Amino acid sequence: MVPLFALPFVALGALLFAVAAARLRARRIKECRADAGIATAAAMVPIALAVVAFAMGQRADAFAWRNLGGLALLAAPLVCALALGWLRRRPLARTLAGGLLGWLPAAAWLVLYLKGPGGGWAAGEIVAATLAATLAIAFGACAAAWTEAPRRIARASNQARSGFALVAVWLLLSSCSPEEGALALRVIDRSTGEETSARVELIDEGGHAVVADGALPILDDCGMLPAHNWLPAAASVQGALRRKRSILNPYRQVEQFYVDGHLRAPLAPGRYRLRASKGPEYRVATQELSISPGGTSHAEVDLFRWIDLPGEGWYSADDHLHIPRPSASFDEPIAIWMQAEDLHVANLLQMGFARDMHITPQHGFGEPSVYRRGQTLVVSGQENPRSHVLGHSIVLGARRWIDFPADYLVYSRFWEEAHREGGINGYAHFALAGAEKGLALWADAGLLDFIEVQNFGFPIYGRWYEALNLGLRITPTAGTDFPCVANLPGRDRFYTRIEGPWSFESWLEGVRRGRTFVTNGPAIDLEVEAAGPGAELSLPDPASVQIEGRVRFDPERDRVDRLELVEAGEVVLTIEGDGSSGEIRLQTTRAVTHTTWFAVRAWGIKLDETRPPSLSDLESALDYPPGREAPGDDVKIPGDGPSPVSAAHSGPVFVMVLGTPDLAEQPAAWEVARAWSARLDDLEWWLSDEMIDQLAGFPGRGDGIPKRDLLAHRERLRQALAKTRERLRRRVEVSQGGASGS
Repeated sequence: MVPLFALPFVALGALLFAVAAARLRARRIKECRADAGIATAAAMVPIALAVVAFAMGQRADAFAWRNLGGLALLAAPLVCALALGWLRRRPLARTLAGGLLGWLPAAAWLVLYLKGPGGGWAAGEIVAATLAATLAIAFGACAAAWTEAPRRIARASNQARSGFALVAVWLLLSSCSPEEGALALRVIDRSTGEETSARVELIDEGGHAVVADGALPILDDCGMLPAHNWLPAAASVQGALRRKRSILNPYRQVEQFYVDGHLRAPLAPGRYRLRASKGPEYRVATQELSISPGGTSHAEVDLFRWIDLPGEGWYSADDHLHIPRPSASFDEPIAIWMQAEDLHVANLLQMGFARDMHITPQHGFGEPSVYRRGQTLVVSGQENPRSHVLGHSIVLGARRWIDFPADYLVYSRFWEEAHREGGINGYAHFALAGAEKGLALWADAGLLDFIEVQNFGFPIYGRWYEALNLGLRITPTAGTDFPCVANLPGRDRFYTRIEGPWSFESWLEGVRRGRTFVTNGPAIDLEVEAAGPGAELSLPDPASVQIEGRVRFDPERDRVDRLELVEAGEVVLTIEGDGSSGEIRLQTTRAVTHTTWFAVRAWGIKLDETRPPSLSDLESALDYPPGREAPGDDVKIPGDGPSPVSAAHSGPVFVMVLGTPDLAEQPAAWEVARAWSARLDDLEWWLSDEMIDQLAGFPGRGDGIPKRDLLAHRERLRQALAKTRERLRRRVEVSQGGASGS
């Protein structure tokens, strides 16, 4: 059966045929049939080769098949035009132009719908793809050959030449500007005395942002033009073409740029205001500049640390960056860029969909792909699997790319393999956007290691608290989702406490053990009887424990006004501050009568940002398929006000009291188990016959899960649902029994 998405190309073929038929007065029907037959046969050969090669290129390393398919697809209109020119004496240029017009939608269709190398094509899809693309190219070439338009083309060509001449004259005149000056800039890290990379904002007298020549090139990729999906050889070229010299700071609504320690650039004469920053541990430096005509102004910007977290054993990371790294030549520029944001671990995630796994391509995975520059590591990870059905997952540190197209919704298979390959698994976007159901389905099996609890500029902790209260040891992390969400690399980040020498392995082990805190600026500490985040403290009997918490911040950038102690998801103590001291401390003694967990979190507002993060980004992540409402009051969105929120949260310290029920056996776990069971019921309802059509056709996600795949996965998902329900049921029974006994 021909898939529905082939119908637009049937319509396109009919339209082109109608255009061609309008010219039949000038040619005999038999002659037109011969042209159409030759064009179709000629185009079908490379198109069929391309489609079959794409279907064969299902593995992440099947570059040869995908390159063959891409080159065959590119060659199709040329082969068609050459056949018409050789056998039918049709004008080569005109038939090639017409074939290209038909080729453009055909190529877009193959890339956007069949997803080239994502695999698992059915025979009917291969046939439909071949026929639709062939007809589009063949009829485009024939329509151009049968159109008598040489005079119109010549007239348009003359007009174009005149336009180009006018543009050239304008460019020549506009280049005659007054004599320029120049800026010689050096950025110095005063903790080392050496030049350092930084993000720079340069504002002229008119209040306009200026991007200096010689700024560090940066790049991004969110799959907007995935040419490398079907032609991997184009990845490096595409990445180079996407390089740019500036970045929009969405929180200040101004264009900024990066410098690698020094810069010499021409500038128009006048006065400028310069602002330089380097992540949250350095104070922002500002300076006034004056550029004279014909002269060079020398400026040295000093960056001072207000805190040295690596000196205390804490190293920063952004777990969610979509920056392409198709070859090793990209490593050093990206590392310099990440150093400008003072990131120690930049996790570049190759993104997958159900039928496509090559968005933001990485040249390798595992330890051999780790690039180190000073204390900064650039590493490859994956955001795959990702779906609106079960949420967006992240794998960090695995030795290879992990993908199972035939089992795309069976996340447990991916995560088990990731653990075997030395990686860790997590959920992006607060475990929302379908992930709350995936969390309920898979997390209790011990396969989930972390949840991204700070993202999009927002901290949202609810789903993470639920998992902790169910007795799961899940690490809090943070990331930006740059550039898929308007953000800056590292603006949302997490710090990991490292024991021993700094390395990728020691960092990964620290994340596994839960030694983290998340932040967008403040630094937060917690000790329970001298045990830090991720630790487990055992008490032989109920007792009182000493708890110390602290938040430190730069009062020029953050106004933190309260520090909260959280026990088992509930705030049990709040210490308020004046927001200007740069530190708030918490010291208390807490009676512990049963097994529990403690954490601290801090709140305030950002002072150096004028615009809060966009709720539209968050709302898009919270979109739900038809028939179901978005999460209600159980999803808290703090900081939804006129100023961006300043936030930090420590990882938990678990306090185990021997002889008392585990976390999984307490009333709080009972409440979580009931909520998770309801989400599993919701998921099963989505998969029912009455809803599956809407689920498969859900727009806006782009994860490409057709009904056929949902039906193929449904039975395995139902089996997993039954097993998880049974585990949750037993927990509820144990909790209820413990509650009644007490």
